[in-house]
Amino acid sequence: MILETGVVTRVAGRRVWVSASSQTECERCAQGRGCGGVFMNALLQDRLRQVKAVAQEELVVGQRVNLALAEQDLLTAAVLSYLLPTLSLVLGALVGHSLWPGDIGAILGSVLGLLMVVGGLRFFVRLAYYRGRFMPTAKACYSNVAD
Repeated sequence: MILETGVVTRVAGRRVWVSASSQTECERCAQGRGCGGVFMNALLQDRLRQVKAVAQEELVVGQRVNLALAEQDLLTAAVLSYLLPTLSLVLGALVGHSLWPGDIGAILGSVLGLLMVVGGLRFFVRLAYYRGRFMPTAKACYSNVAD
């Protein structure tokens, strides 16, 4: 399980929006030699920090929660996001080249293959969203320290 903590910012039934705290960058990122996560955070700003989740219990705005995401869901999402479109480009180029020899056929085939896969993925992601798949679960944080 991948775990993160955050604060509930909005509640709509079993769906909650959580403002996740940004992680402290590693040493390499602080020196500017990291993976580029700091650059992406600067580009996307707060969009990366707002997470939709499925509430496991009744939550209220302002409540601290633990977010949990299964590694298998993350791996599946990565395959769907990166591997499938890449394969569709290559296979589309091969099919396009075989139907219409030359660069134009390969280009048209790869673009059509990519558009078909992206359209299918959009449908799949919306269906998965309504079923609550690939979304982290949110559970209230309870402190073990007595005040």
